[in-house]
Amino acid sequence: MRRRDGVPTVTMAPEIVLFDDPLDPRGWVLEPVRRRVAFAFPDVEWTVRAVGMVESWDAYDGAEVEGGRAGMAAACARLAEQYGMPIDEFLWFDDPPTSSWPACRAIAAAGLQDETADAVDGPVAARRLLRATREATFARRRSMSDERALETLVAGVPGLDGDAVAAALADGRADAAFEAAREAAAALDAPGVTRSGGRCELPAVLVRADGEARVVSGIADFAAYRETMAAVAGLDPVEGTPDVAAVLARFSPEGWVARAELEHLTGLGVAEVEAAAGDLVESGELLEERFAAEPFWRLAGYVEDDEESDGGDPRSSEVASDDAAATTGDDA
Repeated sequence: MRRRDGVPTVTMAPEIVLFDDPLDPRGWVLEPVRRRVAFAFPDVEWTVRAVGMVESWDAYDGAEVEGGRAGMAAACARLAEQYGMPIDEFLWFDDPPTSSWPACRAIAAAGLQDETADAVDGPVAARRLLRATREATFARRRSMSDERALETLVAGVPGLDGDAVAAALADGRADAAFEAAREAAAALDAPGVTRSGGRCELPAVLVRADGEARVVSGIADFAAYRETMAAVAGLDPVEGTPDVAAVLARFSPEGWVARAELEHLTGLGVAEVEAAAGDLVESGELLEERFAAEPFWRLAGYVEDDEESDGGDPRSSEVASDDAAATTGDDA
């Protein structure tokens, strides 16, 4: 990353802290932009704070979903149409989640795990589990307030240490970390913050370096993040645009990648994205499934055998090459 002229030298490494929640539909539709920021600033560390947007719908008084539980299906349909990220709003008729706290506690637990030969470090684990819970909720019509469904999801996330997550949930460390995340969201005070329900409005992306901090609140475009990174850390985005294969290699550890994300990150149109992904499916490197009536893709090495037929229309069941299976990436 290049320094900008006239900006003092940054001695503390820049950091991005994402305050959000698995049940926040605005956070889900922001995923293409978030991933573009991760590509554009690859050396900036990300930390996730899942803040418990919904303890119960009766107690919800935030601004993220107008009308609370009753307005969730309509909000999901509107946001999906406006921003292009697929959402299956029928979850809110069939099996509506009652709380985001179970998933937030699990994300807090994941953030505490140590890196081992088989497990990623805590910040990466938390990011992967946040994405997985969002994908399950908005694309795959699964309620993450169901403890058994949540346990099954945790077990299938690459790099998560299920035993470590269970231990942190059992001994109180996850509760302490979750409470710290909620307190941080309540206390967040930096330029750009908007507040709602006694905390920062979600999603809130805090950028900080050397005592300087700014927040990008709500659904913002890439330009807002570029300007914030320049002002706080004196950084410009890296040059170049990733291709479809690079995006899938980077983010397959988190889960399935939506067509809207590939379009946004590569700059390609629908036909071009589908053609490039189709070539990778034909080669056996990639699987395709449909969730919320839209195509998603993932490197085959990250798909469990019992997942291939779950909730979609797999177009390939080939095993990925060794190189694809070994790709982990820093999936910020």
